[in-house]
Amino acid sequence: MIAVRGPLIEAGIGGGLRAALDAVAASGRDGVPAYPECTARALARTIATRQYGPALHEACQLLRVAMLPPPGGRRPAPFEAFVWGVVPARPSAFAAWIAARRPGEESGIRVERDGVVLDPREAPFRIAYGRMPFLVALLDLLAGTIGFTALVEAAETIRTAPTPRAGAGAAANALSRVFYRWLADELPPQQQARKFDALLGALQPRLGPDFAVADIDDAAILSVWLSAADGDDLKSFAGTVRAILNLIRAIEEAADAAPRAAAPEVLDRLAERPAQTLPDDPQRRDLLERFGAPPVDAIKILNGRERATLDLPLAAGRHGPRLILTLL
Repeated sequence: MIAVRGPLIEAGIGGGLRAALDAVAASGRDGVPAYPECTARALARTIATRQYGPALHEACQLLRVAMLPPPGGRRPAPFEAFVWGVVPARPSAFAAWIAARRPGEESGIRVERDGVVLDPREAPFRIAYGRMPFLVALLDLLAGTIGFTALVEAAETIRTAPTPRAGAGAAANALSRVFYRWLADELPPQQQARKFDALLGALQPRLGPDFAVADIDDAAILSVWLSAADGDDLKSFAGTVRAILNLIRAIEEAADAAPRAAAPEVLDRLAERPAQTLPDDPQRRDLLERFGAPPVDAIKILNGRERATLDLPLAAGRHGPRLILTLL
């Protein structure tokens, strides 16, 4: 994936979500981490990119497994023993937990060598043991964000639905709606994320998968504009330039905010081949705004057309000298 996307994703995570993800990553028992580091990273990436929908459905299907009664029992067991009682959360540990329950045919769950199959006689739904640590970490995160009660209600929906499969689907939809609302203040708007992804995807064919900010030049901007589809937000050249300048600013702010120890290889790529540009000057960027604010606005220094002409060059800031043709 494009090297600059990592800092953008990391910087987009709000304080509440970051704290919840850190709590999941730090959880454990007797000094033993509950989850592998790769699981915690995958969870953060999945949530930050809003790609949690399918995993949430899997997690609710897994709750059916978590409620398997002990041998000889009939009543569903509390799911907490599966979600928080298997430490460390490893595929082999989940396999042993499930095997000890000895689920029969009436449970609708068939145990196989590498996982379980739910509803094997109808529409088989497979969950591999290797997938279970991630799904349990997701349930752990939900408990820390939207609340443990939400998981209890999801489990109750599964228990009381006409079929467990339908109940798991309904529970997943309900959790997804609540979690989506919770994330509203923790992640950038989806429209902004989609726009940045589209720009990164348009720049990649010309600049390569590991491009740096300094590689974005006049030719790259022109190619993005020429490749824009009808109805696209990038149909006007000025709109394309402004969108790319916003992307550059977001990448730089994300790189400045990211700890170097967290992803040194990404930041090194961002910093390589520095552009021959002027130092960035915040006062120069907001010059037009200051011209339009009192008491300066009493003097008509610039008319509307002149302000529009200067808008993009001032927005380019220190990148302006590298984008002379674009700004002309």
